[in-house]
Amino acid sequence: MCGRLVNFTDAEHLAALFDVADLGPLPALRPSYNLPPVPRLYAITGADTGHRAMSVKRWAFVPAWWAKSFGEALKPSNARGETVACSPLFRDSFRSRRCLIPVDAFYEWRQADKVPHVFRPVVGGVFALGGLWDVWTDTEAGERRDTFAVITTGPNTVTAPIHDRMPVILPRVDWSRRLDPATP
Repeated sequence: MCGRLVNFTDAEHLAALFDVADLGPLPALRPSYNLPPVPRLYAITGADTGHRAMSVKRWAFVPAWWAKSFGEALKPSNARGETVACSPLFRDSFRSRRCLIPVDAFYEWRQADKVPHVFRPVVGGVFALGGLWDVWTDTEAGERRDTFAVITTGPNTVTAPIHDRMPVILPRVDWSRRLDPATP
């Protein structure tokens, strides 16, 4: 599980770090040290041209095919890595709409005593969490919602004493492959 995120790095710094050439019109997000699901965060995507783009998406996944109102949607914040490729909710986005979610840290809660623990990169900087995204549109109201979910996996040796799940953290060498829809 990935329950809370920390985001304080500005868009310009993230664009440089993730090789995003053109930010375009991008709203500035307020720094937050305790983001629960639903707020908006920056997401890095691989555009059809092969260039990286950065946009703002809501951390509450709703697939494009959802026919009911946004309020009635499940809006999961996480997708289990073990089942994401075959889950009817996530599989289309996993095939073609992958993203990186840059965060400065994330929290996990020790299950036994409900104590939060923060995890940050050892040498500073940001984590690139694996994610998937979609765009849900309310055709009657003309409302568009860009949404994403963080992909989770089993814990590594650092997070295992705290929780049985953690977000997928991608090293820089895997960013391009992660964003390429041709990568299985």
